[in-house]
Amino acid sequence: MIRRTLLALAVVATGTAQAHEVRPGFLELRERAPGSYDLLWKRPTGGEVEIRIAPVVPDGCTLSSPDRQQLTPGAVLVRGTLTCEGGIAGRSLRVAGLETTVTDVLVRIHHADGRLESHLLRPAIPSVTLGARTTGLQRSWSYAQLGVQHILLGVDHLLFVLGLLLIVSDRWMLVKTITSFTVAHSLTLAIATLGYASAPLPPLNAAIALSILFLGPEIVRVWRGETSFTIRHPWVVAFAFGLLHGFGFASGLSAMGLPKAEIPLALLLFNVGVEIGQVAFVALVLLLERSFRALEIRWARWVEALPGYAVGSLGAYWTIQRVAALLTVLFVTSPAWAHAQQGQAAGFASGVGHPLSGLDHVLAMIAVGLWGAQLGAPAIWLLPVTFPMVMAIGGFLGLVGLPIPGVEVGIALSAVSLGAMVAREARPRLGIAAALVAFFAIFHGHAHGTELPPGQSGLLYSVGFVIATGCLHAIGIGIGLVHRWRWGRTALRVAGAAVALAGVFFLWRALAS
Repeated sequence: MIRRTLLALAVVATGTAQAHEVRPGFLELRERAPGSYDLLWKRPTGGEVEIRIAPVVPDGCTLSSPDRQQLTPGAVLVRGTLTCEGGIAGRSLRVAGLETTVTDVLVRIHHADGRLESHLLRPAIPSVTLGARTTGLQRSWSYAQLGVQHILLGVDHLLFVLGLLLIVSDRWMLVKTITSFTVAHSLTLAIATLGYASAPLPPLNAAIALSILFLGPEIVRVWRGETSFTIRHPWVVAFAFGLLHGFGFASGLSAMGLPKAEIPLALLLFNVGVEIGQVAFVALVLLLERSFRALEIRWARWVEALPGYAVGSLGAYWTIQRVAALLTVLFVTSPAWAHAQQGQAAGFASGVGHPLSGLDHVLAMIAVGLWGAQLGAPAIWLLPVTFPMVMAIGGFLGLVGLPIPGVEVGIALSAVSLGAMVAREARPRLGIAAALVAFFAIFHGHAHGTELPPGQSGLLYSVGFVIATGCLHAIGIGIGLVHRWRWGRTALRVAGAAVALAGVFFLWRALAS
């Protein structure tokens, strides 16, 4: 109880902050001739809050740049030429608007004589005098600072750690759980930063929010003295969701486009900074908990419960907000059917984004999670595990070119059938429910597999669409947790009926084409 009371203070202090605004900018100057520098400016984009920052040309300098900006995943790029008569030494460089954000800007200057100058601008220090010599240790410390600030100002990451602290009471299990989370996010942080894989920000942010929402009901179970797989094995859940959070951490580093030679060092020190911030947060919580226990402070019941409800409420708020933003991107700015163009997908990022780009697939996958939540354990985890596993088999058949008749019809029927199961709150035997889900998984997997163009990595693409499907299942499970209340059961049945009706429309389109 004391831990919950203590953590309420942390939640109240951070609850209004925006998650993932900590996306650093990057400004690079390369001296090509005396007083002439190639400029590269990367302004971070893709988060929930638009970061309006821009470098200000130093006095006595002129900047020539094309009018067009280049859009890349996670950043807007501007290139140009900065001309400073007599060089930039002693001139002041400022980033306008930085003081109104919680982000940083890494400034790197490559001088013609081989010197490398590096500065980290922060909201409290948005300007710097150029020309000073910086050591390798100073540059290394900049990356570590970015890591520390990314975790401490990333409210969603801290709330997930907070949720783990509220669930775990045994010290050895706490060490195991935090270590598992650390190993998992370190793996995906390295994979993403080294360029082997990436995850689109909108679905990634939604999945991270869902991981927080997932812990809310588990905290309530702890209060009631109940048990679950998460409560018995929190380190497994921490590892699984830690993989997602690692991609979130990577967004603070990979979008900067660092030189390849510096990526290993930057990755190591950034991760060290993340771990320092995480350990500091956990240590502060535990030390203050012990202090309150020694003082024998008694708190009101609602104060003790505040952190747990804050985790669940903020998780639900962010999930709804981010899923709405994701759907806006998918169906307003770039509407598409999931299976409209054969051969359009390539690589892990395309694998992740492909299932999310079609309403037929999205609704069917969410329906699997809803139905599992209605059926309860063990169906709540068996159905979402069965579907991706069997879908991978269907994907393999598509990759090797083995045809399956009526794929689009099968996909449409999956939405009709699964939506009807949710609407009727049907409770067949577990084997029958798993077989039904597995049957439709073949069609979905085959449709994805056929869209891999020659010469691309089939493995990474397959991993991507399986992970994205799992995230959609998790969203359905998260929504389905309202089943415990009477109004929630009614709402789920209405949602199931809506999915079934949408499936009828998909079926009509498939038969008419």
